[in-house]
Amino acid sequence: TFRDHLPAGDVPYFDRAPDVVLEVASRFDRWIDLRNNVQEWLDSGAQLVWLATPSAREVTIYQRGKRPRTVGEADILDGEDVLPGFSVEVSRLFPRGPNRDRRCR
Repeated sequence: TFRDHLPAGDVPYFDRAPDVVLEVASRFDRWIDLRNNVQEWLDSGAQLVWLATPSAREVTIYQRGKRPRTVGEADILDGEDVLPGFSVEVSRLFPRGPNRDRRCR
């Protein structure tokens, strides 16, 4: 579980999983490991898990009891009912060209 990755000792503010998790796939990750991570977050209580795949320039959205859905760079990623008011163009998550180092604002 996510608690296995916490430092030793009492960390009282980590008594449950975060509501929203962003998992970023690298080219070295195995798809089965990523899917297991997503399922572990959901089983631990996360309400919304975003799996970003930079190589495909897309984000797959996971919520317990719902089918996963994928949004591409022409779409908007929003916080749904878990993070109301949050939205970002997926294309801003995966910048191209000389300004690649610019962070999402």
